Amino acid sequence: MVLDLVNSDLLSGQDFTGISEAEAANNKEEKVKEQIDLVLKILPPATVLVVYVNPGKQRIKAIDDLASQVEYYASANAPVTLMGIVTDSAYVAYGDKVI
Repeated sequence: MVLDLVNSDLLSGQDFTGISEAEAANNKEEKVKEQIDLVLKILPPATVLVVYVNPGKQRIKAIDDLASQVEYYASANAPVTLMGIVTDSAYVAYGDKVI
């Protein structure tokens, strides 16, 4: 499953205009965490979660915390990286189902 936060409007708009860089980073962190939490509620067990997001200058803790919440996950921040990770993830998910 790909959670695409680059091509959505979730990380833009009023929550990010006219505020400091630190506030914008906190808002981004909160919104990414909200979306990840929503996806985790419906994620089947043998699924690889790929989070596609442009983190900016900071790491996103919600993505780092995925290691304790799902067996397989990855993050991508560029189109080529996304394509490679999605392809690799398909092999991992298929292998997990076969075993």
